Amino acid sequence: MEAVKNAKMLDVSNMERFIISGNEAAEFLQHALNNNASDLNILQGQYTKIPNDNSEALENAYLYRLHEDAYLLIVNASNSEKDWQYLNKEIRNYYAVIKIVK
Repeated sequence: MEAVKNAKMLDVSNMERFIISGNEAAEFLQHALNNNASDLNILQGQYTKIPNDNSEALENAYLYRLHEDAYLLIVNASNSEKDWQYLNKEIRNYYAVIKIVK
């Protein structure tokens, strides 16, 4: 077994977690985030931003690919309500769903 050479730890206990899944989850994330979600392999993550309608940063976030069509998006808990509203508005045109992880 090969040793892990680079690893990072992130405490997400004070953050909100969203699961985005479905046949068009990657396409939705390509639209809703500023990074290339399709570049992620399963179990990989990346720092990303949620832009607003003017392409300004609405929120800093972390995106992890859990399965082929399932992603975990971690956002700051203090901004989670506006993030939730924005993402739910944007996901309507995609075959994908978003859920809050409790």
